[in-house]
Amino acid sequence: MPLHEFAGREVVDRTAMVSYGIGRSTLDAAYANRAETGFPEKATREGRTDYWFTDEWETWFAGHQKEKAARLTEVDRSGDPDDLVYAAEAARIIGWKDAAAVRKAVRDGYLPAASPQDYDGRRPRWRRATLWDAADARTGHGSPRSGPRKSRDPKPATAAYASDERVIALKRRIATGDHPQAVDIAAEHHVSTRTAERWLRAATESS
Repeated sequence: MPLHEFAGREVVDRTAMVSYGIGRSTLDAAYANRAETGFPEKATREGRTDYWFTDEWETWFAGHQKEKAARLTEVDRSGDPDDLVYAAEAARIIGWKDAAAVRKAVRDGYLPAASPQDYDGRRPRWRRATLWDAADARTGHGSPRSGPRKSRDPKPATAAYASDERVIALKRRIATGDHPQAVDIAAEHHVSTRTAERWLRAATESS
């Protein structure tokens, strides 16, 4: 069975570390170069499995995430979350070089393809909220271990939705004991599931 404690302290192995949202190759490289990266030393080894103290690992990982976020481009979070923008503007919002970078991001799976109903003729458009979500995903927010990012203040997109009639209607439904699902809301209003999730979050936070 996996080891969970050593010397009275909680420990994690590589499999548990990966569940935080870090790639195995990144993890191995950080340990191999720990003199430069500051990666913690192993706590113990059980059979073929290495273990690290959880608190030391989490401290290092938090610093790693901050450094990673600092290297990312600045994101323009102004405007209405439901505004539709073309590829060139999408690149400017996220901080990418040009429209070609946006198309590459779609091919590589870093950005969802534009929804069919959001096309202007043959030209794809993306909602600002979708672009913000894609930008947030780059920083590792909401990894399986850590859960969604928490903040005392609502995220910009959530705050912007607070006065939306659809969000107000959801608030009324929730107040009556209903538990609407994002996938059903998305189908009903012909929006992405991400947008529906934002509506639900705004309705819940402002209740």
